[in-house]
Amino acid sequence: MRTLMIACFCVFLSHAGFAAELDQAYLKTFGGGKVIVSGKGVPALGMYDPSQFTFKDGIFFIPGGKNGFFHARALLPEGKTIGQVIDDAKKKFSANVKFLEEEITAFRVWCSHDEGGNLKVGGQYKWPASMNDEPGWASNICDFQTTVDQEKRGWVGQAAKWEDNLKSDVERYLVKARAGTKFFVQFSVGFSSLTPGGQMESKWDSILNKFVQVKSQGLLSYNLMPVAVGTVEVAEGYTPTWTWKMLAKPSKEDGEAEGLISILKAGKEFCQAKVRVKNKYTNTQSGIINWDVSLQHSTDESKRGGFDADAKSLEGAIEKVLEEFAERELAEQ
Repeated sequence: MRTLMIACFCVFLSHAGFAAELDQAYLKTFGGGKVIVSGKGVPALGMYDPSQFTFKDGIFFIPGGKNGFFHARALLPEGKTIGQVIDDAKKKFSANVKFLEEEITAFRVWCSHDEGGNLKVGGQYKWPASMNDEPGWASNICDFQTTVDQEKRGWVGQAAKWEDNLKSDVERYLVKARAGTKFFVQFSVGFSSLTPGGQMESKWDSILNKFVQVKSQGLLSYNLMPVAVGTVEVAEGYTPTWTWKMLAKPSKEDGEAEGLISILKAGKEFCQAKVRVKNKYTNTQSGIINWDVSLQHSTDESKRGGFDADAKSLEGAIEKVLEEFAERELAEQ
């Protein structure tokens, strides 16, 4: 579940951090309208440090695994302030301005894989190619919002720190992310509005790809316009202790037919295990199958386990449950 946070200024970033001017080297290197990401430290507003970034072909690279983390900084379109881009958002969402509650900014993050490691991008779901493209394969995994006062309207960008703003939502995806896993980071500005129930308000229609007038349900709405985006890729990711290879594939996916796998630890065979799988049902939209997976040590029947897994293939299901079985049943062997 994502966490929606409305942050205090003192928690989000120190006052001193925005007293300095933006080092123009950021804009010369990356351009405006970009979210820049570092897996080494918080990019300082007033001093660009190229050693903080691994950047190639428009992608920022970071380490994954249990020690993985990243900080982000949004660079606004050159010459703009947060106040100016919020005013642009108000023009875009002019129908809702009269019901304005608060001006806000938001860092939102999407991941290419779900928590189980299933790839969600592909087929009809493409990686965003422009500022206004929003991932359609899943909801965002992080939505960090902060309110904007008069002082913040003068800012030329904004930062999100790992510990304070991102870790609680993103860490569970990053800790077991394999190399190649991607994150899409979007920085948006705008305002919240509360249109009385029954009155008309402007809403984005993702099918028609335009704003349409709909009857309000009397709920708080967020009118957000993307002004900076960035793509992050895990360069060195999680490496499992336990791996496996198929020796004999189950002839059927009915939970009865038996197969055999070799379980390896640090690349060497540790033991063999019998495996049974049952294809319970398939999500026709995502292609992901819900499986029952049963594993049993080939010579010690006391070492066994049954698991539930979501994966697109039998092999993917075994991959997802193997470590839990190995750590529980084999680690002390």
